Amino acid sequence: MSTTTTLDPQQRALVVALASGLSHDAAGALVGISGRTVRRRLTADPALRDAVQDQRDENACMVADLLVAQAAQAVERLARIIDQGTDRDAVGACRAVLAEARQHRETTVTSERLRDVLDLLHSHASRDTA
Repeated sequence: MSTTTTLDPQQRALVVALASGLSHDAAGALVGISGRTVRRRLTADPALRDAVQDQRDENACMVADLLVAQAAQAVERLARIIDQGTDRDAVGACRAVLAEARQHRETTVTSERLRDVLDLLHSHASRDTA
């Protein structure tokens, strides 16, 4: 998140608060400004908006990494349920594994495509302004 290096400490705290899901009012209160001021600053400062989005992306990646780290254990446990549990338990476990695998794949592909589109838009915008 390179944009946060140009932000002052209050802005960095605001970025973290907003990216963690706090409302404009709650994030503003945390750093000593009003929610209205937060909204104005986000509207006026693209770097601040980008920093919030970058932090959200980073947070999502950290959560995904934690989930991936636990996924093997979860799949092993579900496999034991499939092998040793009742048919009803096994069907439920299979559904859970398949649903999560599909959701993870869809989310990953969508995120990658969105990032590619944003990169393309940024490169076109920088060429247009040059």
